[in-house]
Amino acid sequence: MATDRKTNILVTGANGQLGSELRVLASNYLEFNFIFADRDDFSFENEKEILDFFNSNKPEIVINCAAYTAVDKAESEE
Repeated sequence: MATDRKTNILVTGANGQLGSELRVLASNYLEFNFIFADRDDFSFENEKEILDFFNSNKPEIVINCAAYTAVDKAESEE
């Protein structure tokens, strides 16, 4: 028996350069349910927020596009 349930794909860093491009490309892959999230949805520094988000959205695949882009500050701002 075939199912019509779509695979949930979470894309983090959704408002960044790469995440934004994936959002555009997602319209070509209607067989998947893309979930786009950025720092307003959950913080990578907060385990509870991450777990709550994952429990609510049930992603099966995660594409991590979140990045720290201030390269010159990366070593001094851990």
